[in-house]
Parts: sequence; structure tokens; C-alpha cells
Amino acid sequence: MSVSIEQLHTAVWIYDIDNFCINWANSAALKLWETDSLEELQSRDFLKDISDAVRTSLENYQQAFLQGEVVSEVWTLTPKGIAKEVFLIMSGHRLATGRMAMCCEAFEPEALGHASLFNAKMLVSSFQFNGQFISSNPAFKEVIGTDLLNLSQLIIEKDQLQAIYDDLNINNSFAGEILCRVGDQHCWFYANMHLLQSHDRKGKILLSLYSVQDRKIKEIAAQQESYRDALTGLFNRRGLLQKIDHYLESQTPFLLYYIDLDGFKLINDSFGHAGGDRILIWFAERLRQLDSAGQGCRFGGDEFIWLCPLSALAMPREQFSHNMLATLSQTYREEQGITIDIFASIGSATYPHDGRSAMDIISHADSAMYMSKLKGKNQITAYQQGMEQESKRKGLIAQHLSQAIQRQELSVRYQAIYDVTSNKLKAYEALLHWENEFLGNVPMKEALKVAKTTGLIQLIEGWVIDKALEDLPTLRANSHNNVGLSLNISGLHLATDNFANDLHSRIRAAGLKPEDIIVELTETTLLNDIDQQISSVQQLKELGIIISIDSFGIGLSSLAYLHKIPASIVKVDKQFLEGVLSNGAKTIDFIHQLVTSLGMTTLVEGVETEAQKEALLKIGVQLQQGSLYNGD
Repeated sequence: MSVSIEQLHTAVWIYDIDNFCINWANSAALKLWETDSLEELQSRDFLKDISDAVRTSLENYQQAFLQGEVVSEVWTLTPKGIAKEVFLIMSGHRLATGRMAMCCEAFEPEALGHASLFNAKMLVSSFQFNGQFISSNPAFKEVIGTDLLNLSQLIIEKDQLQAIYDDLNINNSFAGEILCRVGDQHCWFYANMHLLQSHDRKGKILLSLYSVQDRKIKEIAAQQESYRDALTGLFNRRGLLQKIDHYLESQTPFLLYYIDLDGFKLINDSFGHAGGDRILIWFAERLRQLDSAGQGCRFGGDEFIWLCPLSALAMPREQFSHNMLATLSQTYREEQGITIDIFASIGSATYPHDGRSAMDIISHADSAMYMSKLKGKNQITAYQQGMEQESKRKGLIAQHLSQAIQRQELSVRYQAIYDVTSNKLKAYEALLHWENEFLGNVPMKEALKVAKTTGLIQLIEGWVIDKALEDLPTLRANSHNNVGLSLNISGLHLATDNFANDLHSRIRAAGLKPEDIIVELTETTLLNDIDQQISSVQQLKELGIIISIDSFGIGLSSLAYLHKIPASIVKVDKQFLEGVLSNGAKTIDFIHQLVTSLGMTTLVEGVETEAQKEALLKIGVQLQQGSLYNGD
């Protein structure tokens, strides 16, 4: 055999499997084997201390070499009693006699530079088919111990042991991760097992183990983490469903509460997302105080779930519900000393009385929670049959909405925006109208809310945009005025990739100019956009499109951030008109002065009477919108 110069730094030798001796070795191999001469190495008796397990492994390799296979494994060699961990690449080598020997290339840790590889010692052992231990290599004895008598003592999970025997009977082999007993500990190994059925060793099992304990611990930790909500530490949806499945499999009756924080959107608007997160963390701690036998879950956003086996409740269900409401409805104190009263609407359902599946129980508790909101919030409602009808309506709306465009059920109606000072029509706001044969006239807010939750909002708003752009020339011709067009855009749609450029292209394709278009965005959407590295709102403004803040005044945080929002128009919510005639319209006057001082224009919506019109005009509000100007 010839060895190239490049190989001389690598230990290479030829091992005669049948005669248990080394036939040839290079100088690096002599050094590895702690000898100065090939003759001394050739004279060594490798059969003397070889175990049945190692001997069987070598014979197994020989069969693999006959098939042209190469084997790579970590071995512990003990030349002159010195333990050395090496990575062996073993391949077949035909001797002059025609017998199949083994060519070994050995790499030590320093050569590879991957010390972690050498933590994976190969533990070799052999067993009778009935599980009786026969022998092992030194590495196996070092790690597993010397008092092992049977395979059933090694493999902890009995179901897995049976599955291994099934594989051995069918395929003569098994490969996979197994949990083993190592002293008084449980450790994970990757196992390769072969059932050898030669004439002299019928029914012998050859087992090779590699430790995967570190990786497995990390995997288990990551899996546990994947069942937890990162913000609150409670279960997430995945963790909750796993827990419920456990109860269902064991047919354990349990109680589930569906909890929704009342007015959390206003809290987020007032204190920002960081403040909202602090409240969610605080609320999660309140959940943990309920009962140690129960489990809390952050189901999504400001929605939580708490469940507990009925047999584990420390008190009657009604009393527990009362305590839950008292525990969760508390005053939260912000770091700056600001206090917020936290309330929750809660619905409950039980298994198996209110449903047989996880989704049924959750859905019915959700329906009960919705009834709590309808009854005035901050209360608990137990599920009763039929409560899910409201939820079913949402499902029907989603089902029909997905086909509304194709069925030509949607239309756009236009509400006038007037400049009262010049008595001229300034613009039209495009509003969605949906008439369905089955559902009748579906309110716009209800339809758009479902569109957001089902992911249809971009499609629906895209259709409204195209239709309104198409109608604008006709609206201008009918009004004998170069009116603008106001479009309502949701935060979800605004956040889509390339929204600003896409809208600009649609405007140009319709033969219109960017300054003809007003984009109405809610306070929450605008405030979220401020924090974005690439602001879609700023892109719209730079393209020449006018920005309007929709329903201003509902979100308190806009007062602090108003100067940062690149808007030209501030539309004041119609709820501020309720006292415009009785209290001198002080609130609207204040908002108008603030808006004007920032160089923006005030628009008040919901104007219904001449008296409201004149009161607003007296304040100085020129842009007005409502049924008064539409002849409704």
C-alpha cells in the first residue's frame, strides 16, 4: 500500500479483522500507538483484551466494507494503557490473500479543532436477544457502569423497549434516541442496534450508544419555552391546547374561563405599547394568585384563559367566580403614580357539560364572555346553549364576505365633506356598503372587523380604493367642483409591503393626482407607524397624498404625539358633538385651537343640525361632515 506525503500527518493503519492484528502503519500511527517500530506494533496481541461487543462490532464493519460502505465513529484507544479519544474513518481494504481488512484513519481533537465532537464517545455493548448482557467496551463500562445485567435495566421507557424489539424483529435494526438509566440519573443517547443472526451468534443484539444529553436538554428546554408566552410567562395557545388534550385523554372534568380586558385599546393608546405590556405582565401575576391548581394562559393580545380540574377547585364554582372577578378587577398603579382601574369581561364553560373538544369549550367560553360585554362588562357569565349564535354570525359574515366581491354585493357610498366658510363641497369620503341576500345589510364596522380578523381587509379595501378612484371623475362632474376623495385605510393594510407606492400607482393609473386623495388613518395606526424605521405615512406624504387623523379624541395619547404625526387634517370624533350646544363646545374649541396651532385643519364629523353647524362655525371649524350635508 502506498501513502501520499499529504497523509503522513494523519495516523493511518491497516487492521486485519480476522487475525486481530495490525499489518501496516505509517509513522503518525506508530506515534499514536505509543511505539517506535512497526514490528513491535505488529507483534501486539489485540485479541487479549477485546470484548465480545467490540469483536462483534468489527465483524459487523467487515460486512459493511464488503458492501462498499465507510464507517465514521469516535473510539477510545488504549495503547499501553493510555486512553486516547480519536475520530476514526474506517473503510475496507483487500489484503493480498483477498480477505477484507480495515483501513483506519485517526484524527485527534487537536487536529480537528472540534472538541465537542469528542464528548460523544462510542459506547459499544452486546446482549442476548432476551436482553441478557454479554459484554462491552471500556467506554461503556466507564459511563454506564459494570453492574448492568439486562437491556430492560438500561432502557427506562418500557413502551420504547417493546418498540425496539418490534423493529429488530422486522428490520433486524433500530436507530433512534432512547432514555437510559445511568446510575441514579436518566440520560439521553442516540442508539444504533443490530440483530445479528449468523449461525454461531443467532439472536445477538449489538448496541452502539452516543450521548446526546446536552442537545436533548436544550431541545426539551426550547420545547418548554415554545409552550410559554414570552411576555407574561403564562402558557401560550400551544401550551394551553396541550394541557386541555391531557385532560380530554384522561376524561378529567375541568372548568375554563375566557377573560378579556375591558378597554385595553384605550390603555394602549394612552400609555403606549410598553405601558400596555407592563399591565399585561401585572394582570398575569393576578391570574397566578387565583389557585395553585389552575393554569393561566395568554391566548392572544389582551385575552387570557384560566382552567382548572373541577375536582381541584378549593371552593364552589360560584364562589370561585366571585373571587376571580375581585382578584382580577383591581387598580393598577403606573410607575409615574398614575392609576388605572382594570376590569375584565369573563365567560366560563365546563368539560364535558358544555362541550367535548378543546375548540368547543374555548368557543363556548368565548361566547359567554361576549355576553358579559353586552351586559355591561366587568362580570362573569356562565355559558348557556345558544350563546354561540353571535359567534356563528361572525363566521357567516366571514364566509359570505370572502365571496362578496365576486358576487358583486359590495358598493361604495359617498359622504360629503363641506367647507362651510366658502359653502363649497371639499371632498367625498368613500364608505363601504354591503348588501347580502342571506345576511341583509351588514353594518360597515361589523364587516370590516371581520375582514381584519380573517385577513380579507387588504382585498376589501383594495376593491374600495379602485372603485372610488374610478368614480371620482363622475363625482366631480356631478358636483361641478374639483372635489377630493377620502379613503379609510386600516393599520393592517398600511403595514403591507410597498403600500405607499402601490396606492400611488393606482392613483396615477386612474388619471388622478396624489393631492386629490386624502388617506384617513386612526390614531392607533398613526402612532404605531411613528415607531417604524420606514414610515409608510411619511412615504405617503412625500408622494403628495394628504393624511387625515380619523376619529380624533378617542385615543388620549395623540395629544402628546400630535406634533409628530405628518397629518394635514384632524377629524374630530362625532361623540364630542353631544354637548356642543349646551356647554359652549369647550372641548372642541380646545382641540381646534391645538390643531390650528400645529398648522393642521380641523374637521368635525357627525354634524346633523343647522344649530351644530353654526356652533362649530362660531368656533372656527370650517370643514364639517355629516347627514346635514348629505340630505339624510
